[in-house]
Amino acid sequence: MTPEQALTRVAERTYDNTEDIRQKNRQRRHQVLDLYGVEYTRQGTQGAPATFYISMSPDMVYMERFEFKLIIQPFVIPIASNGLTPTSLSVTENESGTHTISPNPHTHNVIAGLTFVNTTASDFRVVIEGVDITANLMAQYDSWISGEGVYPSTDILNNYDILEVASDLTAEGRTADADKLTHAGYKKVQIYSDSPFEVTLVLYTKYSHLNR
Repeated sequence: MTPEQALTRVAERTYDNTEDIRQKNRQRRHQVLDLYGVEYTRQGTQGAPATFYISMSPDMVYMERFEFKLIIQPFVIPIASNGLTPTSLSVTENESGTHTISPNPHTHNVIAGLTFVNTTASDFRVVIEGVDITANLMAQYDSWISGEGVYPSTDILNNYDILEVASDLTAEGRTADADKLTHAGYKKVQIYSDSPFEVTLVLYTKYSHLNR
């Protein structure tokens, strides 16, 4: 090997090492968070919305996806009699495995466990960081939340798209409201209705962030 060939080989090796280090540094510097179908469940009623807090890294660089489904379900309540609070009740276990509630003028026996009550809630509204986006979500699909069920549908590809809402708000000149939907940190999501309900929010989000 001539000196010229040796110098060329060294230069090529140096270039390869430099590119390799640059690539590794780039991979360590950025990571992608991809949450697919993470569920959060809350209960709400008239005047007291179901409230969720979604955390997004303060090091977020670019948001690629922010979507969710809403599953309205029967809600759970403590058993009461004549409007009495649960702390006013006495529950006695029977030999048959049922439980007797006292006071209970109707002498009902109930099976131990949770009591589910079908919801009659309607007039649902969705608010994120104080921004009411109900009309924007309604416009994405032909139907709106009308009781128990999965919304917008059970199809995993059909979700309420918050980035699309942010784009719509920007087009309307509401850039401040659009920024509230996509900023990093704790994001407050509230679901309002006119009577008791239980809701599960199924979250789909993906964004790149600095890896510290």
